Formats: sequence, structure tokens, C-alpha cells
Amino acid sequence: MAIKRRIGKLKDLDRPAVEWFETFMPKSRMIQLPLTAAHLGAVEFLPPNHNDPFDRLLVAQARHDGLAIVTRDELVAQYEIDVVW
Repeated sequence: MAIKRRIGKLKDLDRPAVEWFETFMPKSRMIQLPLTAAHLGAVEFLPPNHNDPFDRLLVAQARHDGLAIVTRDELVAQYEIDVVW
């Protein structure tokens, strides 16, 4: 979110991303996940469906941990993961 806000793709976000997360996370049922060496290693074995390295890392983490990704990115949906639109 911070990257997207910085490049102007999240213009409706009314505050810096870190402030948004600090406010929203305690109210939601979401948790922060650690980034591990296993997640980084899993990126190496992903098919080249997506060129964005950060999105590829999110996909690898979701696949490794058996989680879904919330996105509207159709390229991310091409991976063998659960996607919430």
C-alpha cells in the first residue's frame, strides 16, 4: 500500500499507509505475517506470470503458507493460489 500510495495509485488513502495499518489492523481479523527465508526461496520457483517482484513475493508467501490473496490483479490470479476479489 505504501508503494502504491507513493506512486499515486491509492489517491483515496487519507493518511500514510503505516498509520492506516496501525488503525485498521487492531479492528480487523488480519495479522501481520513475517517474511522468512522460505518465502524468499519460494519466489525462485514461481512461473513467470508476473513481473512485479513484490507481487511475486506475496504470491510465494501465500502459496508457502496456504493463504489467500486479496487482489484485483488478474496476473496474480493466474498462480495456483486462492484469490479474494
